[in-house]
Amino acid sequence: MFVSFAVASAQTIGTRPGPMQYPEALAPYNFKTALEMAFLKMPEAVVEESDTYRWPAWALDVFMGLPENIVAEGKITTQFINWHFQLGTKWQWSPVENVRTYVGVDYAYFMGGIGSGTFDNSNRSSFAYVNVSVGYHFNKITLTLKEELNYLLSRKDRAGDITIRSFTNKFNGVTTSLYLEQEFWKDQQFLIGIRANYLKFVYQNWLLFPVSEVYYFVPEFVLGIRL
Repeated sequence: MFVSFAVASAQTIGTRPGPMQYPEALAPYNFKTALEMAFLKMPEAVVEESDTYRWPAWALDVFMGLPENIVAEGKITTQFINWHFQLGTKWQWSPVENVRTYVGVDYAYFMGGIGSGTFDNSNRSSFAYVNVSVGYHFNKITLTLKEELNYLLSRKDRAGDITIRSFTNKFNGVTTSLYLEQEFWKDQQFLIGIRANYLKFVYQNWLLFPVSEVYYFVPEFVLGIRL
């Protein structure tokens, strides 16, 4: 499992108060931030053990408003030996009262590496995430459903100076996320999310060099609080 955690009051550091994942409009150059922590449950068929939970990853997520109902998002996720950098834009639309949507595309670059004695392995991969979010606002609670198509643009696994695997441009799977956010203290927003990943290549699992081309179901649990 993979948990996202975000902490602190929006007003104390000048960001816009409110929920994080709810697809609301942002005035140009206004922004909102969250610090995140997440747990991912690895597929047993890959890790070949019963303990399929791994140490948490931490992420800093930032949204910034742009003109013409465009919102930019940047996100950095790390497990210290893994780094995932994500940047994209979303178009915001409000079809009816209390319902908000984002339609966007993100580009992501992943790098992981361990260099210890004779064990020197690394991975460099890039992704495109085509995503749609639909959110509903219930007074002080918001519920957001996000659907994401995952394209693996490139992947290169290396052991020392030897390239084990290298390829480009493959459809990698889909991710469905459900986020619930609500106020819990003054302007602070708390987030709970569940992400259902159905993927061939799970970048957090790169160190095991999985070779199967089957899709794996990989659940993820997310907690967060706004910065």
